[in-house]
Amino acid sequence: MIICDIVDTDVVIIPEQHLYYKPIVTVPEMIKDNQNIINNILDLLKILNNPTVIFIGDIVHQGIKNTEDSYFIHDFFRLVYHFTNGKVYSVVGNHEISYRKNNPFWGVADIKSDYVNNIIRHSYNVEQPLLTVVDDMIIGDMQYSFGHYGRKYSYCYKPDDNAKYVTLLSHNSLLTKEISDYMHDKNIDLKEQYVNIMDLRNLGSIPNTPLLKFVYVGHMHLAHGIFEVEENINDVPYNFTLHYLASLGRTSHLEYTNDLERNIPIHAIRNGKFVDEKFHKIILPPRELSVDERVVLENKESYDRLRQHRKLKKINTTTVDLIKDIQNYLVDNENPSISDLFARSANNELDIDILNLLNKYL
Repeated sequence: MIICDIVDTDVVIIPEQHLYYKPIVTVPEMIKDNQNIINNILDLLKILNNPTVIFIGDIVHQGIKNTEDSYFIHDFFRLVYHFTNGKVYSVVGNHEISYRKNNPFWGVADIKSDYVNNIIRHSYNVEQPLLTVVDDMIIGDMQYSFGHYGRKYSYCYKPDDNAKYVTLLSHNSLLTKEISDYMHDKNIDLKEQYVNIMDLRNLGSIPNTPLLKFVYVGHMHLAHGIFEVEENINDVPYNFTLHYLASLGRTSHLEYTNDLERNIPIHAIRNGKFVDEKFHKIILPPRELSVDERVVLENKESYDRLRQHRKLKKINTTTVDLIKDIQNYLVDNENPSISDLFARSANNELDIDILNLLNKYL
């Protein structure tokens, strides 16, 4: 447990950024979008009251081999450290764990989390850390519990005696059936997109304490919304706000949807007490400014052709009529036009059609 002797601070909870500087052909403006996110965060920190930053994980999308790009991300960490006077903390997400090689995160992180140390089993010996990874931390009367990727809570979880409230910062797929159905109605099928679903009602998914006041959820990139939970779960009377933050960084053209609003939660701690929660709103660029739809369409057509080719290779030709087998397969897979084209080609009818057109117009 880390106890911070901070009396007045604005605690800034920053959603996933997925910073990445490798150009993606379908999203040529992704690098520019990433830089805009960085600038927005830094501008926010300049105007807040003695800010403390907590990243919710997945700061960097993948390992970065280019030295110049790695420097830009390191410089971002350095500036956040500067504007917060060193009060920078982070949850460890699945991208920090999966992409450790060439990830600038591990070059600046001071790991004081027993959970994370047990996972990585490696000491990076960072001489000048720019952020700290912990399991739990007290700021004023608010305890912040770091829900690192895969972390579960034992039944004996007990908040510090100084804590009046608990905030969970989770980088896990926390869901309930009601929330999953709600997201599905918004055309976001979370259960198809994410594995290792943690049912919020299962023992160990959230800290088992009635002091829980806020739960902020990252990891599920498109999940966005605020829910009030007032329910007795595993004999614990809960009454907390459940907030799906949605990612600041969008990792493919599929994430460039019409949902452009993102909220950065800010907790005001004054005289050692939690006062209120407010939000800094970010509006992401619309799809038409970032995505090259022509390349998206070309890629889709190429993928469809490849998929059809793979399906054709799997056709079970048990009869002596191979052409008929392929034609029936195309019809069964809702490709009647392609089936007709194939049949006419097999019967040399396309050549006759071309000759008829030539005779008509020449």
